[in-house]
Amino acid sequence: QEESDPQILALKNQLAADPNDVEALLSIGYLYVNKRDYGKAKGYYLRASQAEPKNMEARTHLGTVAYFLGEVDEALHHYEQVLALDPGYTVALFEMGAVLRYGKGDLQGAVDTWEHFLILDPDAEESGQIRELVVETKALIAEGASNAPAGNGPPGDEESAPWPEEVTS
Repeated sequence: QEESDPQILALKNQLAADPNDVEALLSIGYLYVNKRDYGKAKGYYLRASQAEPKNMEARTHLGTVAYFLGEVDEALHHYEQVLALDPGYTVALFEMGAVLRYGKGDLQGAVDTWEHFLILDPDAEESGQIRELVVETKALIAEGASNAPAGNGPPGDEESAPWPEEVTS
């Protein structure tokens, strides 16, 4: 079907002039995420990461859309690549913790990842939310759910998964 979103059309025109315009590629990716069209979003994030291989934002969002497409291991691979390039990139730590917990059922892995985030940036905007997630996840571990059953792909309601604002809004 033909794209009718005027924002996307304008950005695609920008790309026609400069196919490697990373900001335009990221913007189109965001717009498709907002439409929950993760397959199309993934294509634009992939192009952005190819145009600028060290663009942390593009690579992190590749991980997130992979998760929403049910590709949990691929998502974790993208986050690992980001953290290999920049171990202090907290957005990737936040999202990686979410995928470990909700995608893999790796509760301890999620706690370790989120606690690392809090050490790096204790005053981050998301730190309160992360502290709550750590407490909640540690409680599950204490109850004996050392490995919660992994979900099949993302939770049914993406709104309930803890994604940073710039991904879901």
